[in-house]
Amino acid sequence: MNLIQLSQQNKYILNIAQIINKFGSTEMLKKVKSKPSISRWKNRPDSISLSSFLNVLISLNVHISEIFLDHDPNWAPENIRVSELLNILLLKKEPLTIKELTTFTGWHYQKLLQNFPDVIERMLLRKSAGKIKSRSDVDTLKEKMLLEIIYCQYTNIEAFSKSINLSQRTLKQHCPDLYQKLLEKYKLSRQRKNELNTALISLELDKALLNESPESLTSIAKRIKCPRHILKQRFPVQVKLIVSRFKNNLKDKSIRNKKELEIRLLNAVDELHKDGQYPSKRKLIEKLNVNFTHHSELVALWHYRLKELRYI
Repeated sequence: MNLIQLSQQNKYILNIAQIINKFGSTEMLKKVKSKPSISRWKNRPDSISLSSFLNVLISLNVHISEIFLDHDPNWAPENIRVSELLNILLLKKEPLTIKELTTFTGWHYQKLLQNFPDVIERMLLRKSAGKIKSRSDVDTLKEKMLLEIIYCQYTNIEAFSKSINLSQRTLKQHCPDLYQKLLEKYKLSRQRKNELNTALISLELDKALLNESPESLTSIAKRIKCPRHILKQRFPVQVKLIVSRFKNNLKDKSIRNKKELEIRLLNAVDELHKDGQYPSKRKLIEKLNVNFTHHSELVALWHYRLKELRYI
């Protein structure tokens, strides 16, 4: 719900223009730690969320009378204003503290509790969510922790504590033995997972060594999703073999390509000579589709062949 919808539903709330004029000034927002964009407030008032607006008001210690249209008790009695405001505050995702509640409404906590017991109780229930309140809660927690020790559905204690909406401190406080067992279980699970991963990676490296076409370490690392430096640290022998094998293959391939190009060059020179054409550099490059002049050995071979054919 945004503030435009809120101002339409609640007749005592200031309209959006008054809200921007009153609380959208730079001087007021300078006091707020998380400053909302004033230009966004003015250009797109429908984008102002209720939560962000209330956070601004609370951080500025704004009294309830400042956000209502009329201050005349006969027109809008104070208890009606407070009642509406409390219902609005219940829409906030984060529960308010008692201090924030009393500051925002201008009423003492006891007075709020006497006049609006149901609303305050709902607020307290929201605030107490995720806490151990009785012996049955402790028993339930123990059951959950025992099940987690058996099945180990989560990877660490942080994920488990978030799933049951309790802090690690609460777990340790109420079930210290189970908490310690759970930590040991997660540690053992990580060790087993690491051992399994190590075995699988070692197997993949052995397969790469047995392949007919040598594979580079980079491509292997990408394929098995393991960084190169980890492979070098944990599998130094296999990595050295893979790297040397790949380098040797590149050298052999380079030598083969060079020999093939030499044969093609000599054949191209002979073909041009038979056709009665001078085997010039340009014609040879066009015929071979390769600029052989970058290789000094090929240039020397070309000159040697020209001498044999008595061109030079």
